[in-house]
Amino acid sequence: MQIKIISLLLLFVFLNFEIDFANIQSSLRISQGFDEQGLLVSKSQMSISIKPLDFISIICFLLNIINFIKYPKIRLHTIGFYSRINSILLFTCYALLIILIQDIESTQKLTAILYLGRLFLVLNLYIYFYIYFSKYGADYVLSNILLYSVIFSLFGLLINFGIFKSALLMENRSDYYGLLILSFLFLLTNYNNKNNIFYIITLVVLPLSVLTSGKEGPILLFLGAVSFLIFNNLQSRLKLIFMILVLMCLYLLIVNGVGTFNSDMSADPLIGQKTTYADLLRNYNFSFLNLLDSSMIERLAKIILSFTYISDNFLFGIGFWCSIFIYDFLPDSILQAFLELGLIGILLFVRIFRKFDLHPRDKPKAKMGFRLITIFILLAGASFNVFYSFQILTMLCIILAYSDYHSSLAYKEIRFK
Repeated sequence: MQIKIISLLLLFVFLNFEIDFANIQSSLRISQGFDEQGLLVSKSQMSISIKPLDFISIICFLLNIINFIKYPKIRLHTIGFYSRINSILLFTCYALLIILIQDIESTQKLTAILYLGRLFLVLNLYIYFYIYFSKYGADYVLSNILLYSVIFSLFGLLINFGIFKSALLMENRSDYYGLLILSFLFLLTNYNNKNNIFYIITLVVLPLSVLTSGKEGPILLFLGAVSFLIFNNLQSRLKLIFMILVLMCLYLLIVNGVGTFNSDMSADPLIGQKTTYADLLRNYNFSFLNLLDSSMIERLAKIILSFTYISDNFLFGIGFWCSIFIYDFLPDSILQAFLELGLIGILLFVRIFRKFDLHPRDKPKAKMGFRLITIFILLAGASFNVFYSFQILTMLCIILAYSDYHSSLAYKEIRFK
């Protein structure tokens, strides 16, 4: 049974489609769209949608409860495990309290609480996977992640070249490729059987899938993470040469890209933008807007607006998933977490992932693994909200459980020598 649950869970982490109930109207999912004139407007109501990952996460949560009831004195040889559980509960209680004190409609509060419930179920997967690793080891999970990485990288390639089209597979391309990149980094640093045919295929197909996606965010994320890995493994003399080559490549990209996004330099680059964004950018009178495409201009406006709202709610935030209700605005970056959770909420959330690395049994490499995860989160956060992508967060929880599992093995080796 455990193996079937693990297989289904990992499958639906990658295959992240939704089941819509069109006849049940609610404010569960709030988003933005375009009216008949092409102007950006907010949608106050959309149909309820549930993902298969939600169902499996609920099953895992119930199994965790059964485990703790059936084995109340379960011994897990790591202090960090119970400390992380306390951190998850503390963060959830804090986020719930901030939502409840917001001056918004009861249906909107319910929507935010439902999303917080989804987040709690994802964080709960850390507990499920840690217990699973402690009982059965990590080989089966790593093999499944490798298999699904190959399959969905191939699907990504087919979609990129227009051979195969499916919104079912790729609802959000940034989340899709971000998940593949995180899986790639995890396998690259922890999968032991380097001669496995699927591992070799992954090393070829996954980078091709990301680099042909046409999404600037995932491409930058992949190149940044791989560059860090290469840089970290070079000798000191070669590091300087590598940095010079990287800077030269960036310079050529910038020079060749100047003026290519907006061919008519005399045209107003803010035409077609949401009125709020256009007025905001006009106030700053930036001279380089003609060099940016429409999406980059919109992202710049969202960043400026996010910092404005964050400064007004710096300490406590405005409540998880409440920015769309209070400001009719989604930052679409990691800044959404800072806006909605505030400094206190961010510190509580980060506390869950403290001492997090990709090389739990190799101290020199452990520091590199932690830095790699940090680089991944920062680069990913520039283009999408990595902490609100439940696919990516699920994989982070699996890696966290794997890290603590290996730490417990090291603890046992030292204790019982």
